[in-house]
Amino acid sequence: MSTATAKVLLVEDEPLILFTLADHLRQVGLEVVEALDASQALEALAKHPGLAAMVTDVNMPGPINGLELTRIVNFHFPSLPVVVSSGQATKDEIPRGAIFVPKPYRYEDMSKLIKKLVSPE
Repeated sequence: MSTATAKVLLVEDEPLILFTLADHLRQVGLEVVEALDASQALEALAKHPGLAAMVTDVNMPGPINGLELTRIVNFHFPSLPVVVSSGQATKDEIPRGAIFVPKPYRYEDMSKLIKKLVSPE
């Protein structure tokens, strides 16, 4: 999938982080689907079958946090790359197969990582 058409699901309950990271991802040529919690993310996964990657925060409102969302995605979409970001969780808590990025992170660095994940080598 080319990065010009790659679609990324961004799950973040902090609006400023959501909008800023989404903007950076769009600047590097990615299409972004935004979700404020895991429920919206699961709806987006059903509506957008061509997603190239998912980025999720750990601590979110609602019954499903980012770790459980990652487990669900890993089970139902095993080939979908998942990046998990947190300022409180540790790498050891992250479900197997996911990439952990501690907060705070630079938006430019996260954009480069996601672009690399969805770009064919």
